[in-house]
Amino acid sequence: MVIYSVESKIKGLSVEPCGNIYSNNMITKKVWWVILSITVIAVSVLYFSPSDKRQIKTRLIDLTEDLSFSAKNSGQIATALWADKIADYFSEVVAITLEEVNGQTWSLDKRENLKQTLLAARPRLGSLKVSMNDLVVSVESSITSRAIATLTAQWQEKGFDSSLWAREVIFELVKHDRQWFVVKVESVSVIKR
Repeated sequence: MVIYSVESKIKGLSVEPCGNIYSNNMITKKVWWVILSITVIAVSVLYFSPSDKRQIKTRLIDLTEDLSFSAKNSGQIATALWADKIADYFSEVVAITLEEVNGQTWSLDKRENLKQTLLAARPRLGSLKVSMNDLVVSVESSITSRAIATLTAQWQEKGFDSSLWAREVIFELVKHDRQWFVVKVESVSVIKR
């Protein structure tokens, strides 16, 4: 069906078709489908993308799992790969201040220093089992992309009378390129069980 211009009939000019009504409806339908598709995609991305708190919790759980190792994986290559993997959780400039069980404190200020410390410590430990409890995450704001996480870390070292040690730890994290990195670690207290 072709619609003709009314104006052309009134002036007595030749009749020109304005367009096909079916093609106009098809264009309208396609535009609505495009708008609907974009809306569905936007809502699903917002709804199904993991929240910052969930990303941080997953990241810290992965860190504690990666910190654990057994004596059978203690070669130099395994140690180097382990140190690199752990260091990747931290930003280039990181402030780590931890109190040892005997009351002494030690601190590190860069990811490279952390990696060197891990390389030196792993052969002396033999094996290490790390876990965490009571993880609480608070995101300061989505604009600054900063978060604070508090948890109780527990670890057991082989060769140290099989004691289970626990420490309350505060992590400060920053989001960079859609990934959360630890920028500060500080122990609150030491508990021996």
